[in-house]
Amino acid sequence: MKSRAEISSELQKIDGLVLVNDISSYDRFSGGLSTGSLYVKDNYISATGDFKVLENGIPRTSSDSKDCPEWRDKKVNEVLHAIGGSSFLKLQKI
Repeated sequence: MKSRAEISSELQKIDGLVLVNDISSYDRFSGGLSTGSLYVKDNYISATGDFKVLENGIPRTSSDSKDCPEWRDKKVNEVLHAIGGSSFLKLQKI
């Protein structure tokens, strides 16, 4: 299980992602020319806007109240790998 701090730390290392909000219940990241955000909590990432395409390669664990994909447990690592290890953000700039 990854803590909110661990997940946020990994996302901050990814070129093009920016921590937009750091509030008591979650961290929100945005980046590139994409619209949308990644929301981070303990053992949790959700996506809005352009970031929802991550679901094409990583099936969602569940959905939030707005039917946006959520990933938990091992899928958090898969999302981090997909964003950091691939050219996901570069593809969003095309």
